[in-house]
Amino acid sequence: MRHERAKRVVSPSVALPRLKRFAERLGWRGVCANRHVIDRTAELARCGQVIRWYDCGSYDDILLQINEGPTWYACVYAIPYRLCSGWHAFRLFPGSARLDNEADRLWDFLARDWFSSRDGRRLYRDLHPECTGYTWRRFRNEGTPHKC
Repeated sequence: MRHERAKRVVSPSVALPRLKRFAERLGWRGVCANRHVIDRTAELARCGQVIRWYDCGSYDDILLQINEGPTWYACVYAIPYRLCSGWHAFRLFPGSARLDNEADRLWDFLARDWFSSRDGRRLYRDLHPECTGYTWRRFRNEGTPHKC
């Protein structure tokens, strides 16, 4: 019988420098850590649970959001331009070369250059039609375009 290694959650003090490197490789600067503690009004099983995420940018323009967990996910929201990259899984490797490879693998979906200019957004729409037409209303009704 094969035993799989349990996924370990990386501590925030270790994660932040790695995430900054990952994001900078994709052209994003100024990653910030965020947390929310689920309060007593939530269901008992989740009460007190801490949710952590990291972001860079602004929901009013373009934003890279990274959700923490045993599996890490990143998504770009560019709502004024009706674009959303969808959630993409990646590994938060300790080595810089392997971490750079993860960023390079996701470049076509998450690189800031796609979202920061009119020409970049036009190309992104052509390459990823499934990521177009997103508004806050559509998110409430359908969620993000995909999770891979």
